[in-house]
Amino acid sequence: MGDNESVIKLDLTTLLVLTVGINVLIGVFMGALYRLRREQLCFCFWSLSCLVFAAGCLAAGAVAFLPWPWLTVVIAYTLLVLGPLFVLCGMLQFVEGRAASRSLRSLFFGLLVFVPLLAIYRDNPQIPRLMTAAYTAVIFIAAFRLTRRIQPASALPVRALQLFFLTHGALMAVEVVTVFHAGWHRMPLASSPVLEAILVSHILLANCTALTFPLLAFFRSEHQLRILAESDALTGLCNRRAFYSRGTHAFRDAVQAGAPFTVLMIDLDHFKQINDRWGHGVGDDLLRFMARLLREELREDDIVGRIGGEEFAVALPGTTEEQARCISERLRERVFQRGRVIADEPVNLSASIGGVHREERHTSFNDMLMQADSALYSAKGQGRNTVFFAMPRALEA
Repeated sequence: MGDNESVIKLDLTTLLVLTVGINVLIGVFMGALYRLRREQLCFCFWSLSCLVFAAGCLAAGAVAFLPWPWLTVVIAYTLLVLGPLFVLCGMLQFVEGRAASRSLRSLFFGLLVFVPLLAIYRDNPQIPRLMTAAYTAVIFIAAFRLTRRIQPASALPVRALQLFFLTHGALMAVEVVTVFHAGWHRMPLASSPVLEAILVSHILLANCTALTFPLLAFFRSEHQLRILAESDALTGLCNRRAFYSRGTHAFRDAVQAGAPFTVLMIDLDHFKQINDRWGHGVGDDLLRFMARLLREELREDDIVGRIGGEEFAVALPGTTEEQARCISERLRERVFQRGRVIADEPVNLSASIGGVHREERHTSFNDMLMQADSALYSAKGQGRNTVFFAMPRALEA
């Protein structure tokens, strides 16, 4: 029995040493990232969370060597709570771009009550542990809720953090129940195998969470670079390459499913004259206005891009020609109604729209784009501020 206990203590000591080392290394790494990217405060908070948690593990491990209640109880438990709290601060800044919220301020206010209570009950091992577990459970559940707002949510680091936070919160809730049960029945905490398992799981989950932060940082950088590479800098819509790529995938899906598919080309009428008369600032406002209008009027599944100076393109999956004509007319009317004054200037904006509906003769998305472009020129030839659809082959014959 004594040998088994020594093995468990040795394994736990080894695990604590590894935990301290891993968290210090990741904390230093996150601190270095923050020095490179001062505007991303989440790296600073995650660095602090790792370093503070490592310090808390050292303070908790000092129980066997320094039996001073003030050090082993108050400082250790406070540090072990501050670590997850800094994690939550980092997640809030990562998701919302801010490091404070009403709920977070409430948690920090609760910490002001938490520390004096630790000092009061430092000689009772159950109450500080019960308070710490309950407080930490609330923090991890709040962090889990924040991860659900990260986009795209399907990324592996996001899914991993959701699993770690939710499991951590559940474990802390189980610890609350276990400690309360032990206190109610006057059972010593040291003899509980459940609490030993929770402690080991807590340490392992903390290590996994710390290791996931660098992956989340790289995922965010990659995601931002992808957005920059695929977005038009002025309007935020798809650029020409991204529109062609997404449109090609949507076209192939429509062909395989035998589903309707329509492409629109939209051009702002007399845009060059507007630029020459009012300047490029007003011209840029017009393009941003058009991008906002397209986002408002079209579905999330529709693919919208700016493919030229004043030329926009739209791919409408699952849309029949009749539906696409109605959409085109609505867009044309909205532009004409709302584009009369831009940036306090009387612009009287209008748009010409050319469209084409998928037929068997269309072998590629590029074929449809070319036909939609021809239809756009026909719309302009009819006097502008109009909609023209390419004629189906049956009618051409």
